[in-house]
Amino acid sequence: MKCLVPILALGLVAAAFASINLTSPTVVTVGGVQSESDAQAGVGVYSVNFSGTPSLDVYFHQGTVSGQSINKGTIVPIIELSINLTNGAWMATNGRSGTLSGAQLTSINTTLRNNRNALETFAINNGVIDGTQVAW
Repeated sequence: MKCLVPILALGLVAAAFASINLTSPTVVTVGGVQSESDAQAGVGVYSVNFSGTPSLDVYFHQGTVSGQSINKGTIVPIIELSINLTNGAWMATNGRSGTLSGAQLTSINTTLRNNRNALETFAINNGVIDGTQVAW
């Protein structure tokens, strides 16, 4: 089952204070007229699949940052990054790909496991699901 988790999910509040300043702004021209110039990007949404082959899909929105929000551009494409959480292989919709080092893969898996435990604990403590949470 995939869990869509907005950037302000439990345990990720610190991530909302960071963004990516693009080396070169993404400029969109329509009919010879510049309609958009996006200088920043950041994680808008991510989805974790803990069933079957575990994977992480991350959706980077390009636009401008205002306070703690990413104001997504209206035309510029979203870049999706998909990471295999078993072997660390990753690929992005911009054509780039690679493999995480063992330390990088361990770090991501530890963070995701901690987030999963926190979300399950939240669900139990707030009556979303009746039962007892067993840490992963």
